[in-house]
Amino acid sequence: MAIVRMKHLSVMAMASERKKLLELLSHIGVVEISETAECDGFSRVENPVSEKLLEELTTVKSAISLAKRYGSFKKGMFTPRPAVTEREFFDDALISAALSDAKRITDAEAMLSRDRAEAARLSAVAETYTPWCELDVPLDTPSGRFYDTTLATVPASKSAEDIGQTVAAASELSECFVVSADRELNYVFVLSFCDDTERVRDALKQIGGAIVRFAGVDKTAKEKISELQKEISELEKAISETEASLSVTEDVYDRLLAAHDALETRISVADAEEMGIGTERVFYIEGWCPAREEKMLTEIFEENGTAYEFRDPEEDEEPPTLTHSARFISPFETVTNMYSPPAYRGIDPNPTMAPFFAMFFGIMLSDAGYGLLLMLAGIFALVKMKPRGGFKNFMQLAIICGASTVLWGLLFGGFFGDAIPSVYRLFTGKVFPYETALWFNPTNDPMTMLIFSLILGGIQIVAGMAVKAYMMIRDGQVWDAIFDIGFWWVLFAGAITCIFNAKVGLYVLGAGALGLILTQGRAKKNIIGKFFSGVLSLYDITGYFSDILSYSRLLALSLSTAVVGNVINTMGILTGPIGFFVVFVIGHVFNIAINLVGSFVHSARLQYVEYFGKFYESGGRLFSPLSIKTKNIDVIKEEI
Repeated sequence: MAIVRMKHLSVMAMASERKKLLELLSHIGVVEISETAECDGFSRVENPVSEKLLEELTTVKSAISLAKRYGSFKKGMFTPRPAVTEREFFDDALISAALSDAKRITDAEAMLSRDRAEAARLSAVAETYTPWCELDVPLDTPSGRFYDTTLATVPASKSAEDIGQTVAAASELSECFVVSADRELNYVFVLSFCDDTERVRDALKQIGGAIVRFAGVDKTAKEKISELQKEISELEKAISETEASLSVTEDVYDRLLAAHDALETRISVADAEEMGIGTERVFYIEGWCPAREEKMLTEIFEENGTAYEFRDPEEDEEPPTLTHSARFISPFETVTNMYSPPAYRGIDPNPTMAPFFAMFFGIMLSDAGYGLLLMLAGIFALVKMKPRGGFKNFMQLAIICGASTVLWGLLFGGFFGDAIPSVYRLFTGKVFPYETALWFNPTNDPMTMLIFSLILGGIQIVAGMAVKAYMMIRDGQVWDAIFDIGFWWVLFAGAITCIFNAKVGLYVLGAGALGLILTQGRAKKNIIGKFFSGVLSLYDITGYFSDILSYSRLLALSLSTAVVGNVINTMGILTGPIGFFVVFVIGHVFNIAINLVGSFVHSARLQYVEYFGKFYESGGRLFSPLSIKTKNIDVIKEEI
């Protein structure tokens, strides 16, 4: 339950073995590759395959998206992830087969899009012919020796009589027909002598008309629409056939998922290659690995004829941080990492932080019913979804915090608010005769709850100071630990003793204060500076007092959960048995949602500000080894 000691690793191998070496390291998963500085005779490695891999990954991603849309299978949230062996995962055949599937799917989708667009275009063209369906002459009727034809649209505000009069005024011998009309336009056909055509068209334009031309359309509108509908029908048939070919099976979809993760792993390997340097013949990389893995890596490098060197970190180097925690502690790494991973030379706060976080969360939510639901949700997610990584830790954290909530809910008498007394009163009309709290009820005794909260706060503050003292002693600063931590503890002990025995307490308190005055200014050069710095250090008592007062939020949030739950139950009683159930479910879902967030945020805040502020050295960088990291599938480990 500490920060794992790291070793710096340098590796040199033949350039021809570069890919094999890095794939081996990704299989082992214990080496983080660092960018190596260039030096004389060695240049940065360039990997032209990276761009190709990215293009292939883009193709596979597109195919996966289409497979979800057109697949003939259903995958729910709780469907087991597909699994492949590690040998299959690194086999080129997997990616080749998936790329073939992806090309077939994306080509079919491209054809589908093209045919749909063409069908939509033809439908739009057919719409332009529809108003002229009653016209039984070709739309592009050629002019005769003496006559000419005109197609025009005229605003619907002009009646057929107005249009006829306009045309007659321009040419008495012309014939005008309104073929059809809709809300916006009249569709007009005019037959006129050639000499009168221009005058007729100008007259139509003067009343808002527009001349319509269907160049090269030597058929009637009905014939043209029939022709277009036949083309559209053929396209729709082709679309149906293409859609049928896009019916992706589950095996193909799983292969695409496996190829997606395999390509991402190969891209990470290619990126690792580009972090190294080399010549035409040799390849050199540097990185970090846990010291406990040195023996295993040595054996592997020896077997493969690889040159290597391990060394301890230099003073000016900042290795990545890897923590090793017990099973109960590891879920709380999520909380710490949300703030900042610990510095490599710092200390892992999780073992000491975990009990406080779980306890504070349970006290703030403090409802056994809510805690039970949280536990069940976490267990259900772990069993059905089989999550990994951060989400798995989060679900485990939910189970632990749910158990803590159940415990404190029983101690404080909270079970969906005061559901037990409320249901008893609803059906009997009497007051529940028993006390539901195994210890005390904060809503009935808030002062006790406040004192309890402040005591817990004091305990955690002292625990944080104890961790700081340990770090000082570990670093050889024993006297600093006594002066900076020990004298404060003496002062705190005196303050507490005053509650029981004022005389003794004042002596102890005075001793602590005197110790601080004499030692807190030791960094100053002259005696006056030492004295005043020591005196001013006593002002820090206000900071400790403020920190302890922050723990009053334990009281505030526990009351918030309980009071809102009680009000929900009271409102339910007023609506009768049926209404009670509806109000109960809706109200408590709301209360759980709000107070889950509040309990998590405020529990974390107490750790980040009050607790970590006493000792925590943040700013670390999480250890990120070259490894097989999959999002969609499980890889079965095997010797390769």
